[in-house]
Amino acid sequence: MKNVKRAILFANGEIAKDTALEITPNDHLIAVDGGLRHLNQLKLTPNLLIGDLDSVEPSALQKAEAAGVEILRYPVEKDESDLELAALEALRRGFSEILITGTSGGRIDHILACLAILAMPDLQKVNAKIADGKSTVYYIKDNFELDTEVGDLISLQAWGEGVQGLSTRGLKWELRNANLHPWGALGLSNLAIQNQIVVSLKSGQLYLIHTKTKSLSTKEHYV
Repeated sequence: MKNVKRAILFANGEIAKDTALEITPNDHLIAVDGGLRHLNQLKLTPNLLIGDLDSVEPSALQKAEAAGVEILRYPVEKDESDLELAALEALRRGFSEILITGTSGGRIDHILACLAILAMPDLQKVNAKIADGKSTVYYIKDNFELDTEVGDLISLQAWGEGVQGLSTRGLKWELRNANLHPWGALGLSNLAIQNQIVVSLKSGQLYLIHTKTKSLSTKEHYV
């Protein structure tokens, strides 16, 4: 894995056609069970296929085996989700950056479970995020800085019992030592007015959802 620092986990959710997530030759591509279909559509071969494989078409599995793809198969009856197993495996292999895609659409419980993965304690040791090229989700428990473009959409959503002492800089509607409740809309649909925003909180945890508003340039591969 020389020069490989980032693992991209392709979950078995939906990926919108108008998103543009850049994939480089140095990325380590992990197909999470039925997420293999996304890589097949991109004509990319995963480095690893992981999960109970109950959502993988037999022909796709045969193709992966013939291509020499590393496969880690788990029983259907298990305590962890396929995505959780994939994230833990990426951590075990020492990746300093983990990007998860293919989490939207389908069942609401699956979407929530995917978001909750970012709160996994072990993932706090690395740079982990959920992204599709247009929107990116970050899990925050401390001070956080993010490069943005003016006009980008920024939403802050409390997770768990709520956030206390929330302050922001670089947003149109600033927050100063505010409390953010999980059921409240105080942090939704804000706008970046600078090329960097800063978020800080005294206690609690939240998700920051960054949505780009400008068109994205053509990259080597799209998802």
